[in-house]
Amino acid sequence: MEKVTDGDTDVMRAKLSTLELLGYSPECLEDIVVTLDSEYHVIRPLSRRTARACSSTWWPTA
Repeated sequence: MEKVTDGDTDVMRAKLSTLELLGYSPECLEDIVVTLDSEYHVIRPLSRRTARACSSTWWPTA
């Protein structure tokens, strides 16, 4: 289980870094779903983030 936790931590860090590069606020991340051939893994941040508008600087908004 420790290996899974370490791997999930790496996935979360990479995703947060990517969101920042794209201009998204890290607070926008709710969860990450990893789909395997026979399993689903849902990775969620432990702390609850404040609700606020989440948009990117490069994606057009309606």
